[in-house]
Amino acid sequence: MDELRWDTISSDYYSEVLSPLKDCKHNPLFDDLKILKGKENELSIIELGCGVGELVPFLEDNFKSVTAIDFSQEMITSAIDRNKARNDESSTTFLVKDMANLSEFEGKFDVAVAVNSMLTTDIMKLHLMIKEVFKILKPGGKLFVIIPSMEVYIYQNMLFVDQKLNKGQMQDKVLEQASKTLVYSSYDAFQGLIDFGHEDKQKAFYRFEIVYRFGKAGFSNFNIEMVPYRWTKWKQAGQKYFPKEEPPWDWYFTCDKPV
Repeated sequence: MDELRWDTISSDYYSEVLSPLKDCKHNPLFDDLKILKGKENELSIIELGCGVGELVPFLEDNFKSVTAIDFSQEMITSAIDRNKARNDESSTTFLVKDMANLSEFEGKFDVAVAVNSMLTTDIMKLHLMIKEVFKILKPGGKLFVIIPSMEVYIYQNMLFVDQKLNKGQMQDKVLEQASKTLVYSSYDAFQGLIDFGHEDKQKAFYRFEIVYRFGKAGFSNFNIEMVPYRWTKWKQAGQKYFPKEEPPWDWYFTCDKPV
């Protein structure tokens, strides 16, 4: 999804985007960031892909210095307006920046956070983004990330098949139906790419891929958890609905830049 698409949805963000900050059942990100505040309150943090600034008030309450970037000018404008409505004396620095070009920030931040912002379908650019994020952290710096899970789409397809079979439908017909929801044009299971239509494509990640891609950039000490969504929110986002089963999720992980 490019900056023009994000510019378009900035005025109606929450009807377009399923937010792990708003729509999930529990988000461990907040607890982990508060723990950092408890250890030391002089930390600098950058939010990578701040969107409309939903997380900024929390960051301002818990960190000494906050920088928020997004590659969409309209998103940054919305974030500034949203934050001014809350606090006329906001200390956050808002900047229009591409995550693949952060050289001016090298070694500047103690903490970086990215909430469903590393969504590029260009794998080479994704590698560059991860390397840039590694460079902007100080030695010992911490990275907190939420990203879409590719396993979820395979999971919901499995639930679809089991539900139909349990109702007595013929296996061949059920598998044929299921295959139509995982066709290559909609889901690239090998590369972890999802096509929501209207040229709206994004990257999703397998669990093993997190350690592989971020580890190659130099990060270590990974801790990976699920951020579960409510099935009702998943249904509203146009996905299949299985309320009696374990909920769908995004991946949440933390990792460190070695000292």
